[in-house]
Amino acid sequence: MFSRIYLAAGLLAACSTVAVASTAIGTASAHGSMLVDGYAITGNATLFDGTAVQTANNIATLRLNKGTEVRLGSDSFGMLYHDHMILKQGKTEVTTSEAFRLEASGFQVVPMENNAKVLVAVTGLGKMQVSSVAGAFKVMNARGNVVGKVGAGKELSFSMAAGTGLMNLTGLLTKSGGHYFLTDASGMHEIVGKDADNELANKGFDKYVGKEVDVEGVIDADAQPVGGAVNVVDMSSMSQAAPSAKGHFSGENGVAILLGTGAAAFLGWGIYEAVSGTGASR
Repeated sequence: MFSRIYLAAGLLAACSTVAVASTAIGTASAHGSMLVDGYAITGNATLFDGTAVQTANNIATLRLNKGTEVRLGSDSFGMLYHDHMILKQGKTEVTTSEAFRLEASGFQVVPMENNAKVLVAVTGLGKMQVSSVAGAFKVMNARGNVVGKVGAGKELSFSMAAGTGLMNLTGLLTKSGGHYFLTDASGMHEIVGKDADNELANKGFDKYVGKEVDVEGVIDADAQPVGGAVNVVDMSSMSQAAPSAKGHFSGENGVAILLGTGAAAFLGWGIYEAVSGTGASR
């Protein structure tokens, strides 16, 4: 059954689509019926910029003109554009050979190479799960700052919550070429600034090298990270972490990232069930 809130959103999208869309960007097909801009469609439909697609107990396959394929899982809702998709509900699988981003829960998931394939699920308010099947993906927050990378065969969970603009990371601190790096589930972060004792980095950080640490700071959007780091964190405090805290990352504006367990199996199973009709999506 299609929810009223998404039916209403589809009808609004239909109005905007009629007003601004004139060039088709692809086609949609489904095993059963789907809502396209609020209208129940069985079979095929044409996609335009801003087209809203919603599924019930089936999936929809959305093929864009430039080689991108999107499989929208059961009980899912998304809006399609020529260069990106906004996933509002449910889960999706995206295969692309061009610059095509997926937006969900306040994040942007962007492929870092051609022929990349990713599974993304909205798991709650401001939360999503990302699993890379092929290729690497970077994940950015609403400000465009990179908050993590998901390598091929890896999965991560992301959560957006109200915050103070500070970020908290927990991971292993290492030193290379005079630079300090913290590595957690989302990747490697270059750490600059002062430690908890207000000492300069080259005096205060060395005592933590090789240890699990907690770091608080902000992403420096203007700085260029070195050594393969995903970002530069201008820290305000550092302390040795409790053993149970290993692997946790809380990002800018309260973004929390944890290493997922079995995300690929979870997402893949949900898509498969919808295709085969073996059960309800989980």
